[in-house]
Amino acid sequence: MVATDIDGAVLEYLKTRMVAAGFDHVVEGRVVQPTEPGLEEGRFDAILLAQVDHYFDDRTSWLKKAAPALKPGGKLAIANRLHHRAAAIAAAEAAGYTLVTEVADIPGQFVAVFEVKGPP
Repeated sequence: MVATDIDGAVLEYLKTRMVAAGFDHVVEGRVVQPTEPGLEEGRFDAILLAQVDHYFDDRTSWLKKAAPALKPGGKLAIANRLHHRAAAIAAAEAAGYTLVTEVADIPGQFVAVFEVKGPP
């Protein structure tokens, strides 16, 4: 599993928590540039964006760059507050993703799961 962030201090905090829980060997932390996912092509079954996509300067561009990192059949999940939903869905669709499922079981929150559109 890979956790990315633009702030190394956040990853250090995560590492401390993982060590305390005995999971330090499970998560690899990576500092990335704000415009780059920093993920290898074809390596990931899933990418989770939890409460972060609204910080991207260009959501669509970032999501396009992330798509090649997914294995065939891989999924992208966006979890965020409801007021970010419309922009998140629009950016994902513009980046070539198809909405697979969506839930809003937590008040004020949504989770949308996408896959990359296949060839036309």
